[in-house]
Amino acid sequence: HPSAARPFNVLQIMPPLPGGGATPLRLGIDRADALLAQNRRRKPAQQTWLWLFSDGRSSDPPQRPAHADVLQVIDCEQQRIALNRCRIIAEHWQAKYQTLSELLEH
Repeated sequence: HPSAARPFNVLQIMPPLPGGGATPLRLGIDRADALLAQNRRRKPAQQTWLWLFSDGRSSDPPQRPAHADVLQVIDCEQQRIALNRCRIIAEHWQAKYQTLSELLEH
């Protein structure tokens, strides 16, 4: 749920999540954007952020969320042959890009 930004340790706030493509990437982004739109109606002055944690392996690339002021793409790709789809999404969205290992180093 949307909330005010606070300092955090990513390992404390985000325990390991199961993966495996259970939610199509586009559908997940569409649902997140709808949640951001709902929050914007309640708190129009509040800045909205969306962080995408993904390996980018989707045959249906998502459109840029319309209701996110700041976008951060965290690339979780760990395959031997990198497709770099998260980097492409970040460039298309004009989002900040970071690998998961870079995020965990901070």
